[in-house]
Amino acid sequence: MEEKKLYVCGKCHRFWSADREKQVCIDCGGRLNPVEQDYEQYAAMTDEEKAAFKESYLAQHTLKSEPDPEPTREEAAMNSQFWINTLDVLLNIMLVLLCVSVFFSIGFILMFALNGNALESMFNGLVTFFGAFLGIAFMKVLLGMARDLKALRRKMSE
Repeated sequence: MEEKKLYVCGKCHRFWSADREKQVCIDCGGRLNPVEQDYEQYAAMTDEEKAAFKESYLAQHTLKSEPDPEPTREEAAMNSQFWINTLDVLLNIMLVLLCVSVFFSIGFILMFALNGNALESMFNGLVTFFGAFLGIAFMKVLLGMARDLKALRRKMSE
């Protein structure tokens, strides 16, 4: 169970207690602003103390009256597209780094070939490479699926 908090409406200046994420005034639909007062202390006050507290609080604070705007469909779509593109760039960078590390490990394998530990070193390098390559390939497939779902959703909404 979440702890109740005290809020004041920016439009009608009514005080409310709420424990939900979306704080909107029930009476006027205005934005509920959080109050820096413990709810239990406020509930324990007498009516005169509450009236004095409300009056002093409203005199000292500037309140926002409009609720935060919901993102539009286009904004939400752009936000998800941004994350898909960002993850794609990161995966491409990881793939390049993986290929560079393979070239270095081939060089080390050739160096160790002269010592006799080449087979074990080569096996470890190949297992690491294929494991990382398959992991990145799997993430790229998931990213492609996310793009396809996004395109389907866009087509269906049109």
